[in-house]
Amino acid sequence: MPTKHTRYFNQPSGSIQSALAVHLINPTFYVGGVNNQEADDPTNPTISLLHDAGLSSSDCILFDSLNVRARTEDMKKFYTDDLWKSHRDYVQKLRTNMWAAVEICMGQDAFADLSKSAILKPFPLWEKFEKVRLWVEVDKDQTSVKRFVVHAYHPAFFPRSKRGPIFDEKFSKPQDLAILMARQLAKLPQAETPHYFESAFVRGGFAHLSPQAETQKKECERLAMDAFEKAFPDKCIRIQVAQQFKEFKIKTEMALIDKMKALEPLIPMQVPSVEVLSLEDQEFRRRRRYAAIRSTVKSFRVATIETDRDDDECRDSEDLPDDLQNWIRSQNGLKIRGEPVTTREQLEHVFGLLDTNNIYYKEFSIHDLAVLVGVLLLEKIQTNRQTNRSSLKNTEAIPGKPGEVIYRTCSMCKKPFLDDAFPLFLTAVPGFYFIEVIHCKFPGGAGCGQQGCNGWPALMPADPKQRHTRLEMRSIKRVMLAGLNPTWKDALKVFHYLFTFALLVGAITYYAQASDLGWSAVEQIDHLGNGVVRQMFYAKYIN
Repeated sequence: MPTKHTRYFNQPSGSIQSALAVHLINPTFYVGGVNNQEADDPTNPTISLLHDAGLSSSDCILFDSLNVRARTEDMKKFYTDDLWKSHRDYVQKLRTNMWAAVEICMGQDAFADLSKSAILKPFPLWEKFEKVRLWVEVDKDQTSVKRFVVHAYHPAFFPRSKRGPIFDEKFSKPQDLAILMARQLAKLPQAETPHYFESAFVRGGFAHLSPQAETQKKECERLAMDAFEKAFPDKCIRIQVAQQFKEFKIKTEMALIDKMKALEPLIPMQVPSVEVLSLEDQEFRRRRRYAAIRSTVKSFRVATIETDRDDDECRDSEDLPDDLQNWIRSQNGLKIRGEPVTTREQLEHVFGLLDTNNIYYKEFSIHDLAVLVGVLLLEKIQTNRQTNRSSLKNTEAIPGKPGEVIYRTCSMCKKPFLDDAFPLFLTAVPGFYFIEVIHCKFPGGAGCGQQGCNGWPALMPADPKQRHTRLEMRSIKRVMLAGLNPTWKDALKVFHYLFTFALLVGAITYYAQASDLGWSAVEQIDHLGNGVVRQMFYAKYIN
């Protein structure tokens, strides 16, 4: 192999004639001396744990798939196939020449890398070894066995995990049994601590770097990143953008969780059968709205499971987990004219309509893009129309009927916009829908997010017959003072509104007929602070 590559490789530790091989992908640079090219360096936390568990170069051969002092995550991000080839050829030649009858793979990455070049057949066990993942490596003709392969957990997994009886039964005990099985198959004596991970392991008790070694490690990481930025400038920019997105996603998700914690427990209510929008009906609608929001957030948190695919592999909608796909398609707030999102292009379009920060998303995996769309939707339905209008929203706005959806159109570009799955209406006149005006931080406005749109557009109902107004006191007064021809039914509705409001605050019950209402009744109600009701009553029923 070319000297310019192999001179930087870490050498395997132990004898090539050892009966047991330990296959690692180490967090490199994490050693006492970065110039040490031996794989078995006990100053490394992973190697320290292996020594405590009874695996060392004294009776095993230890080798690293990466076989260089470089961070694993950096190599995965930047290395091309040509760069990887030297490393894989090196490991392949080592595995071909070593005598080991048993190979124990530490971690999913090491096992996945081995699976690409070796033919492995599962070898199920029973009784106490039932949870041990044992495989048989066969030759190309599948006529003879080359060695046994034991798939174990990476040692670094245990210091990062929360311990307990359930954890020990599921992970610690199988790890000890995997090491025991590997040593028995290799005909090696039992380790001094056969139950190390289950009973003897102490969190934080493994090797740690000295302050001097920690400083040296950080300097090496900085130099490595500088080299990667010079060699792969475009990819570094994309990685930085993706990191900013992940930080934004975490921050937004935490804010959503805090908001949901503030919601009080909900009590199910029956749909009232009153024709008028009574206070009971209003309370019912608000509770149903809160319940729907809580259910949406809960289902989203369940659906956003991690995918086992790499970011480069997650490009199309079918690469999303099934739960996340179903959640995206079922949300009315992510539909346009009732049509759900089914492709990446549609998902990008929806993201552009929800995002007001102009985040560059073209290089995002579809999994990250789908999660961010969900986060933005949840943020929107909980904060929509609340900016500087919280008190007005609480007093004058009422949610629509359960399941009611309003199709919307941008007032500027006249193009369809996302459906409103949680519409708000004027409490006193429930037929009036509150439209939303899109605000952003850019001077002059940035439109609704669709190509060719600009300014500060309003999202109008697509149905021209749907009456609407803005969530502003001036607009509300205009509706309340509108010259509508009163009928005896209107008077009865207003009387019912005043009557139930008076009961709520402990006022005197009024039993007068609607036709007898006059100045005295209105003046008595006015001191309760319901000035809007008084204005409506004056405009419609008092000359």
